[in-house]
Amino acid sequence: MRDTVLVSIDYNDKTNNGVLCVGRQLPNKGVTIVNAIDGPEAKELFEKLITKKAVKK
Repeated sequence: MRDTVLVSIDYNDKTNNGVLCVGRQLPNKGVTIVNAIDGPEAKELFEKLITKKAVKK
């Protein structure tokens, strides 16, 4: 299985307005938007996705 998921965000911290878009691209295909999340939840999810977790040894 080979799949690519793309995440994009446009967010204004002053107004707490914005949108997070999730796209999916299969091999040799264009990008399809599969979900869009708006408001503060968009920023929360984006922060979870980009925050590195400690590596367990």
